[in-house]
Amino acid sequence: MLNSLEICRLLEGNGCSMKYEKAYARGYVHSGLEHPLFVKHYTTGRSVGRQPLVLHPAYRKSAHWAQIKALTRGVPNETYKSTSLEAFPFAPGSTSKTGIAVNVANVDDLLSLFGLLGGELVSIEKQVEDEVSLIELFEQSPLGQQIGTTEREAIIRARVGQGVYRQALLEHWQGCAVSGFALASMLRASHIKPWRDATHLERLDPFNGLLLTPNLDQAFDLGLISFTEKGDIVIAQTLTTELQQALGINAQCRLRSLHDRHLNYLAWHREHVFRG
Repeated sequence: MLNSLEICRLLEGNGCSMKYEKAYARGYVHSGLEHPLFVKHYTTGRSVGRQPLVLHPAYRKSAHWAQIKALTRGVPNETYKSTSLEAFPFAPGSTSKTGIAVNVANVDDLLSLFGLLGGELVSIEKQVEDEVSLIELFEQSPLGQQIGTTEREAIIRARVGQGVYRQALLEHWQGCAVSGFALASMLRASHIKPWRDATHLERLDPFNGLLLTPNLDQAFDLGLISFTEKGDIVIAQTLTTELQQALGINAQCRLRSLHDRHLNYLAWHREHVFRG
């Protein structure tokens, strides 16, 4: 089995960078991974041999969870707790964070595991690139040149709303980004940085999107609500208590699954759309 020092060297050699260095774990990030990877370590510099790699608990919901477990060669510790797991959720009733501690047998298994953890996000990003290319081809085509700007924008917007962008939001949020309401036909794919202000790439970037129920979607688009970098709701003063109650909005509303790549878009929305 690979020990903690070997795993650190391999992660660094495959495009990961260390973002967190805590007392008992080092956290690595990669553009193709939605969550950090933590590697246990001793302050004395000795290697950790027992289940040294710690995964985010969200991977239990991955479509690849069965393959992930098979690659880790043993029973994962799904309730591992440590105060050093920055950006991981708190363990129930504890001040420690929780993660999934696993073994990795060899280099091939680690690389395969890395591919499974990042596969869904990498796949989405590749689809986004392909979709941007198709939109640009449409705009440059004879048909795209013949029709008016308004009609061309409507066709593109319809494609975005029903294509890879919406599917990516459904996969990420697994329901309304705030309430968790999971009836897909009732949910709207809402842009954080609005369509009119975004580039094609931003329009298709799933991290520029929230999946919301119609009441929240409309309030968000009108700038009556926004969200902080921690996912907490902010409510415009013009939205009275009575209107908040009618819309099902309150100060306890918050985004359920934020990624670092949402934050710039949310900051843009708070500055340019939110009415304060």
